[in-house]
Amino acid sequence: MNSVVLIGRLAKDPDLKFMPSGMAVTKLTLAVDKELFGDKKQEAINQGKPTADFINVSVFGKQAENAAQYLNKGSMCAVNGRINTGSYTTQTGEKRYTTDVIAHIFKGLIKNSITSN
Repeated sequence: MNSVVLIGRLAKDPDLKFMPSGMAVTKLTLAVDKELFGDKKQEAINQGKPTADFINVSVFGKQAENAAQYLNKGSMCAVNGRINTGSYTTQTGEKRYTTDVIAHIFKGLIKNSITSN
């Protein structure tokens, strides 16, 4: 089974685009905190190590439009979806691999209310 649940904050503003079919797609980067607390978190910060993972998320349809309209950098979000892997070749011939989350359910948590479903 390919299923993932994430809760984090948007690392940048949502990027809304429309496919040729007219379907909305919003690309997000979700910062999900690592399980670091107290001294361990401060130590990581002092050493310049990341304290969060940055996950690329794609949201489609009406949820994509709502995410772009109501959320911005720093907004708390919950995502339920699946992991999608792929690859492409750069202009220099290097093969690059990608890992993204395709959201099935996307919720923006704004001022203790839930929107975007």
